[in-house]
Formats: sequence, structure tokens, C-alpha cells
Amino acid sequence: MPNLFLEKTIDIQAPASRVWKALQAGYASSWEVDASIQGRGADGKILKLEPEKLLKHNLLRKTDEGIFALSSVITYELREHNGMTILVARESFAEPQSDKAFTEALSGWDAALNQLKTASET
Repeated sequence: MPNLFLEKTIDIQAPASRVWKALQAGYASSWEVDASIQGRGADGKILKLEPEKLLKHNLLRKTDEGIFALSSVITYELREHNGMTILVARESFAEPQSDKAFTEALSGWDAALNQLKTASET
């Protein structure tokens, strides 16, 4: 089975506005559609943006030939309910990932989302 897609969900005891600020703190961008975005291992472009609700960006990698190629598309969706935020993070890979690479990606997402939770809740 090809490892092309992963999805992680985390409950954060903070409003979406605070989660959004913590998410933004991990990236450098002008925060507009088509703007570049760097951080958290990302170097890409913002594809869709709805402040405090949705961030979708691509992730580019430099090939051996020095050309930038699509690595994946990352989406963060924030859903607020009663002062709590459910954050859904999705990554769609451009190419199937080996089992080892996929397991490492899952572990990386767990760490990143837990850091975001801690930053948002403090």
C-alpha cells in the first residue's frame, strides 16, 4: 500500500486565534496566497489561506539537478468549539514514501503538533 497521505488530529485547550498565532510563529511569510513560506522544514508557497481556520501550502525540495520539485502539500485546518480548537494536519506526498520515511514523518508530525499544543496552551 503506497504511503501517499497522512492525517493527524490534536485537541488544543485554546481558542483558534491563539493556535493560529502559534502556528504562524513557526513560519516566515507575508501570509498571502501565493506568498513564499519558510520554516518547520518547509520551503514553499501558500496555496490557500483563511486566517484562524485554514493554511494550505506546498513543500518543495531541491533535486540533485538543482531544480525545485514538489515534495508534498500540507494543510492545517482549525475547528474551534467552546474555546477549544481541534487541529487537523494533513500531508499529501508527491511520491510514495518508504515505510521508514513514512514512520519518520508520522513521528515528526506528532512532535510538531505537541509543540504547537504546548505553545498554544501556555
